[in-house]
Amino acid sequence: MSDNTSARQKLFIPSLAGFYEWAVPLAWPILRFGCGWLFLVHGWGKWARGMEAQAGQLAKSGWPWGLWFAAFLFVVEFVGGAPYREAPILENA
Repeated sequence: MSDNTSARQKLFIPSLAGFYEWAVPLAWPILRFGCGWLFLVHGWGKWARGMEAQAGQLAKSGWPWGLWFAAFLFVVEFVGGAPYREAPILENA
């Protein structure tokens, strides 16, 4: 077995090495913020339409427990997305 930890990683475009060094530390915070933002937007849409409207959409699709499931989805998307949105900000504080 070879030890790949000491081997230098081959860059996709070697002439962009300076950009890679600058961009790599920002990649995960940007990705986490983007995912959290998507959760927020979808959760807010459920809240703005109302849980009854969301439950009706779920019932049309065949999902059981419409109102309970709509509330569950709101909590998962809106509240659950908060750690993804806030974590990049708090890590750099």
